[in-house]
Amino acid sequence: MVVVEVVVVVVVVVAIVAETVKVVVVVVVVVVVVAAVAVVVVLVYLVPVVIFYYYNYYMYYYYYYYYYYYYYYYYYYYYNCYYF
Repeated sequence: MVVVEVVVVVVVVVAIVAETVKVVVVVVVVVVVVAAVAVVVVLVYLVPVVIFYYYNYYMYYYYYYYYYYYYYYYYYYYYNCYYF
């Protein structure tokens, strides 16, 4: 009788451990899938936004200096033509 009870206890413990391992595996898989989806969302949506932001930042300063370059260029030649 004792051997049967020990076998039953071992089978029950193994079943509980197996179910716990299944739950842990499912939780780990869900976390990995959610993390992968989050990475894809970041790459698909945020990377173009960052690229667009820095492109506009660069173009703003490019045209800013372009404008002032031609502004001083114009007044330099205006001054030379006016006084000479």
